Amino acid sequence: MVGAAILEPSGEGIGSNSIISQKRQLSSSDAAKRDAKKRSTMLMDLEILDCPICYEAFTIPIFQCDNGHLACSSCCPKLNNKCPACTSPVGHNRCRAMESVLESILIPCPNAMQCFREPYGVYVTVSCIAPSSPELSQYSYALSYTVDGHTVIYKSPEVKRVLKLSFETPLENFMLIPNSLLRGDVLEMRISVKKLNKE
Repeated sequence: MVGAAILEPSGEGIGSNSIISQKRQLSSSDAAKRDAKKRSTMLMDLEILDCPICYEAFTIPIFQCDNGHLACSSCCPKLNNKCPACTSPVGHNRCRAMESVLESILIPCPNAMQCFREPYGVYVTVSCIAPSSPELSQYSYALSYTVDGHTVIYKSPEVKRVLKLSFETPLENFMLIPNSLLRGDVLEMRISVKKLNKE
């Protein structure tokens, strides 16, 4: 049974008031247990986080009309603060629920940098999550890591394009930072991405 407890009867009379207080006690202790656990979810359609008017990703503040239709802060003035779906006023009431959702999620960067710890050190690679298409721009990148006056630099002539991230140690196009240059579990690195001018 989830969320159930057997309480010893006290000297007080048993009635609806004691049942309500038991529920409150259970729900507050369950909330504490819930907060202690790290919960996560997966959002399958990231378009739900886009403004339905300009199709750009929502940023805080997010506004809603009286009927609940959403608009981003840059669209409200362009629409003269009128909802395009129902013509109700928009731009005065913020949608705190959607803002909370935005604050709580992590959206992966399309230029993903991954690190893999191996016996000799940490392998670092950069890739662009995009289809292989000739009309998409090409990029090069440079990685640098400095610790105790020592700098390790890796320059790649082209960012590798992938359809999804691989969680295997890379065999090509990687930077190896030896264990002797590692200080703790966090790497503070500098990355420079440059658009290639191919004609």
